[in-house]
Amino acid sequence: MATAPAVTTDLPPSAKYVTYVLKDTGPMPIRALAEQTGLPRRSVQRVSERPAEKGFVERQRDPGSPGRYIVVPTTSTSETAPSESSQ
Repeated sequence: MATAPAVTTDLPPSAKYVTYVLKDTGPMPIRALAEQTGLPRRSVQRVSERPAEKGFVERQRDPGSPGRYIVVPTTSTSETAPSESSQ
């Protein structure tokens, strides 16, 4: 039986957590993501870079706030991250 590539294989725990939160909530600004996860804003900025390099999330400019970013889950995230119903 073929298995989907695991999003968690190469990511540190905080990056896994951010990825899973984004999968459940959808796109959100880094500040809101920090509040949602309880992680410091700077940590969220850093950990969102690693999944972005792997293609699990994208960092996009926030059209409503120049200089700020929104972190967006990609199709890869929704296909590989487990949902709450499967836990």
